[in-house]
Amino acid sequence: MNIIEEIVKKYEGEYAEEPKKASILAGGRYSFHPQKGVIEIDGTKISINIKAVGGASQTAEPYRFILYLDKDYGKKLEIFPKGNFKRLIEYVANIFSPPSEAIYKKYTFKGDSDLISKLKRDKSFCKKMEDERLYILIWKKKPKHLVLTPAHGIDGVEHFEKILSILKIIQSKIKGENA
Repeated sequence: MNIIEEIVKKYEGEYAEEPKKASILAGGRYSFHPQKGVIEIDGTKISINIKAVGGASQTAEPYRFILYLDKDYGKKLEIFPKGNFKRLIEYVANIFSPPSEAIYKKYTFKGDSDLISKLKRDKSFCKKMEDERLYILIWKKKPKHLVLTPAHGIDGVEHFEKILSILKIIQSKIKGENA
C-alpha cells in the first residue's frame, strides 16, 4: 500500500489511480503512474496528488497537497526556500541586525503582507516549517486553492499530518481565525 492509499484509508477518503503508462523517448523508457487521494477533515476538502515517474527518468513529479478554501479571500501567497545566493546577499545586508528567527533565513515570503506577518508571528507555524523544505502557493488563477509541495516527498502518515497542520494554520490565518 502506498502513502496516499494509507492516508485515504485512515481518513476514510477516496483514492484513484490511473493505469501505468509507458513511453519510449530518445532518453529511454519512461513510465507514469498518476495517483490521487481526496479526504475531508473538519469540513475542509484536501487532495493529495502525485504523477509518479519511473524508468529512465531520475526525478519524479512531487507530491502536491491542495487545501480547498471555501471562498476566494483575495489573498495571494508564495512561500519558498531561499537559494544560497539569496541567503548570502541577505546575510551581508543584515550583518549588523540579523533576523532572529530561522524561518527568515530559510524562506522567502511574497504576497499579502498582513497574512505573511500573521504567519511569521505564529510560533507553531515557524517551528513546523524549520526542518521542512516546502513550496506553498495561492495564485491568481485558482485563488481558492492553497497548494503545498514538499521538495522531498513525505515519509508517511505522521509526516502528512505535520503537512496538514501547516495547511490548517495557513487556512486559519487566511480566514482571520486564531489558531
